[in-house]
Amino acid sequence: MKKKRYFWKVVSDESDGCTTDKYYSALAGGKARVHYEIDKWIRAPDWLAKQGRHLFVFSCLKYAKTFILRNPGIHSATILRCLVKDRVYPKHICQMALLSIGEITPSLLSDWPGGTRSYKQVKLVKKVKKV
Repeated sequence: MKKKRYFWKVVSDESDGCTTDKYYSALAGGKARVHYEIDKWIRAPDWLAKQGRHLFVFSCLKYAKTFILRNPGIHSATILRCLVKDRVYPKHICQMALLSIGEITPSLLSDWPGGTRSYKQVKLVKKVKKV
């Protein structure tokens, strides 16, 4: 039997603390925003997937923690262990403000954070207790 390989997803936690967990894209907003749920396979919005843009995870917990430290503006940043399907190789980073309104424009100022991987499907499994 093949052993499960876990990855790490950084999300914005907008849970109400009582009834439901509400996890969203850490940086992407507007039209590019993704709503994640525990134990459910999630895909990128169709308009992004059609252009070869999918979901991002980190290959190890250390990279996910470093990403949060370097992006202190992420609202209620949370890390979750996740499973993935269908690896793809990421294209250039986009300007997030334009991506949120549906435009894909390359960012000339940055490169992918260390340990970034791109997959067509991500399933959140468990919240990391201590970030």
